[in-house]
Amino acid sequence: RDWSSDVCSSDLGLISLTLLLIVCVFAIHSCAKVEAGYVGVRVNLLGGNKGVDSEVLGVGRYWIGWNQELYLFPTFQQTAAWQGQREHGAFQFQSREGLSLSADVSLSFTVNPNMVSVLFQKYRKGIEEITNVYLYNMIRDVMVQAASSRTAESMYGDGKSDFLAEINQLVREKMQPIGINIDYIAIVGNVWLPRNVKAAIDERSEERRVGKECRS
Repeated sequence: RDWSSDVCSSDLGLISLTLLLIVCVFAIHSCAKVEAGYVGVRVNLLGGNKGVDSEVLGVGRYWIGWNQELYLFPTFQQTAAWQGQREHGAFQFQSREGLSLSADVSLSFTVNPNMVSVLFQKYRKGIEEITNVYLYNMIRDVMVQAASSRTAESMYGDGKSDFLAEINQLVREKMQPIGINIDYIAIVGNVWLPRNVKAAIDERSEERRVGKECRS
């Protein structure tokens, strides 16, 4: 009996089995899933097709090559809230008089599933970083812009709704063309004022209230 032939056959079988296992492991790791409530974009990292694939990937399993990455974007409503500490809110800005004000802010938005490739091409990040870096910075800049033409008393009082309406409009105009639909941007509580300014405004408000009651 040719024992060397048996050994060779055994070695070949073992090598074939090892290669098959490697291929199976590679295939499993190269198959990515887009779950319900999400859409995906496939990004080519190398080669002539380097960049974002324009095709939006719906729910299902997809082959992701060794030189590709899959980014998932939620299609359900997203919310965020930013809160400050003790003496000031998360967003700081100045009134027309130059007073330092601040506010805590909440945000709600949705991602347009048909535009996730445009959104990714713009920021090259996932939704969490887009929210907490780029959207945060945009809201801050717009808030600074809108506050600069208003008095502290107007933003603290009856004019707060107009202040917020301008912020919502400006951010919507910037984000909608790249795939983010703003539901609302809101101030949590009220605008934070310096204590002496708040006391003076509250006193004037009380005087006006008493004056109205006396006239009636």
